[in-house]
Amino acid sequence: FPGELSSKEVCISSALRSGNRRFAELLESELGGRRCEIVDLPSRPELNGKTCVVEEYRKGRDEYIVTLESGRKESLTISGANLKRRDRTPDDCGYCVEFKNGRAV
Repeated sequence: FPGELSSKEVCISSALRSGNRRFAELLESELGGRRCEIVDLPSRPELNGKTCVVEEYRKGRDEYIVTLESGRKESLTISGANLKRRDRTPDDCGYCVEFKNGRAV
């Protein structure tokens, strides 16, 4: 939540208090909001190795709704077993925001 220093638990609690259960479940999930790589997907092997962003978590099914980072921005439902966390780093070809002395550089 902007402007506040909060732990993950405080953010989840705040989301639940404001009635945003889906957001709270996304925060609670292992991969919620993260950049991931698709792995071992037998139904669409051409997607293996592609990156995506986790948009939603389906708690009862251990499934994630993800958006591919390709030009099409395709959304898919994928099992957590087919996702590998792949955070951005300074060496990654994507963006990376670095902070020094409280300012973005």
